[in-house]
Amino acid sequence: MKLKKWIFIIACAALVCGSELRAETPAAVSGVKAAPQALTEEKSKPVGVSDEELKNYILKNSLDPVGYVIKTFEKHDLVVIGEHHYIRHIPMLIGRLIPYLYAAGVRDLGIEFGTAGMQPEIDRLITADRFDADLARSVIFNAAPNFPYREYVDIYRAAWNLNRKLKPGEPKFRIVALPYSPNFRARKENMTPEDWDRVWHKGSPEEFIAGRIMSEFVNKNKKALIYGGANHLYTRYKTPVWTPKEGFIRFEPRAGNKVYDAVGDKIFFIAVHIPSYSTPDWRPIYPAGGVIDRIFKELSLKNRGFDVIATPFGKIGGFSDDKTIGYTNFSLQDYCDGYIYQVPFAEFLPVHLDHGFVNESNLKQARENWPEPGSRKELTSVNAYYEMTNIDIGRKFKNLK
Repeated sequence: MKLKKWIFIIACAALVCGSELRAETPAAVSGVKAAPQALTEEKSKPVGVSDEELKNYILKNSLDPVGYVIKTFEKHDLVVIGEHHYIRHIPMLIGRLIPYLYAAGVRDLGIEFGTAGMQPEIDRLITADRFDADLARSVIFNAAPNFPYREYVDIYRAAWNLNRKLKPGEPKFRIVALPYSPNFRARKENMTPEDWDRVWHKGSPEEFIAGRIMSEFVNKNKKALIYGGANHLYTRYKTPVWTPKEGFIRFEPRAGNKVYDAVGDKIFFIAVHIPSYSTPDWRPIYPAGGVIDRIFKELSLKNRGFDVIATPFGKIGGFSDDKTIGYTNFSLQDYCDGYIYQVPFAEFLPVHLDHGFVNESNLKQARENWPEPGSRKELTSVNAYYEMTNIDIGRKFKNLK
């Protein structure tokens, strides 16, 4: 069951995780770079910048994550926080941000964890007199039935809690669901292009998300926080498509790329501290060669946000992982504009299961629309559903190499 569960995680992450790139032209490699040796924070060394420069920069220029996000809105209209799913402290940060966003004049949150088809229900949910947790669960469940986690429901609760405290006539905070609901019933073991068209029945999910960001925020001249899986929301950075056999194939345009092409530096991508993966064996490893982890460990610091572009951290290079495939002379500023380091990997905890998501009345719906066809037959009971979704990803990241 454990092996199947991790296969399921990877499959779901793939379905649901102006200026040019500052890296050099993508390398036309014939094969993927060899998998790096086990990386440790003690042995990794930055390329192009000293440890002292990095430490001095953090001590003088970093802020707590909430303050950093709010300050970033002083120069940018759209601020993106890209996450790795299933990690508790990341959605908790989004919930904490909501009242501060409102106080700073940012009254919109675009979110991956919901379905655009239920936007009227979302608007009603977070402006009602009473918080309807079942409706919040339904919004997430109808986007994808494999995400029954309390911390994502609590984001809607935080917006509701803010709105109920506003004075009459004050504008309400709004959460906008960015994706539509895929037809995972059409997903099967061996997919044809026609089968995929039935899954993505409203067209490219990336184009749909980009369209929602443009129509709901950009075209209305609104500032907004955009939050979801990092893979959907990269702006300058292009996602490489590769295989162990063929190596680098192409770059895949994502929703954030499309918005960046339209608005340029009005959008700002913040990466949160999450693992990278080795190639080709897909082991979780320290990001940026372990440099960031080592610097924060030596400074005994946690919970800091800081800029990457045109800073010492932007110069960190010389590492090899899944982010660098297809590039030469890659450095951290080719990946993100800003960074939030919350806690070391040994302190990562998983999101909590919310047992209100699925019961006997909707188990059949969950099974029929389950994203991974190979796992559907295992969803024979409510208990089996929660066993499949009980993902202790924090434990997997405690001993990164």
